[in-house]
Amino acid sequence: MHLRERAAHLPKPGRGKPPAPARSRITGLIDVRVGDLVPHPLNWRVHTDEQRAALDAAIERVGFADAPKVYRNGDGQLMILDGHLRVEQMDDDAVIPVQMLDVDDEEARFLIASYDGINALANGHPELTQQLLDSVVMDDESAVEKIRGGIWITENMFTNRPYVIGRKT
Repeated sequence: MHLRERAAHLPKPGRGKPPAPARSRITGLIDVRVGDLVPHPLNWRVHTDEQRAALDAAIERVGFADAPKVYRNGDGQLMILDGHLRVEQMDDDAVIPVQMLDVDDEEARFLIASYDGINALANGHPELTQQLLDSVVMDDESAVEKIRGGIWITENMFTNRPYVIGRKT
């Protein structure tokens, strides 16, 4: 059975829906010199050497395939909301696409606090995850292990323990 077919059979819990269509805060995808981007001072994520290696392996394999999210802060700087590590791994003179958001400083702090925390609330489906990982072909086995580790399957994903931003409860 293909991944999509298997996913269609997963239980779908009731979903709360916004009362009206959510307004888009995305104003565009723009090319920006990496050196012109400023890390948000409240970015709470600490990036490990293993994560850096996994990201390097992914960028080497596929290329730069996910645009960091930025906004223009009250001082007019292009401040990074999401994608700090992707930006850190690039040369200052490189030009990369970024997703520009129209948010204020308070909304930006909320987004930084919520991005990874919301993702951490998801549970993984062990069989689908294993099928996905088994379908990824890489020449370098250490790269595969770095990516596997990045998905944190064996230790965290299937424990169904709740996560709070920045720490496991």
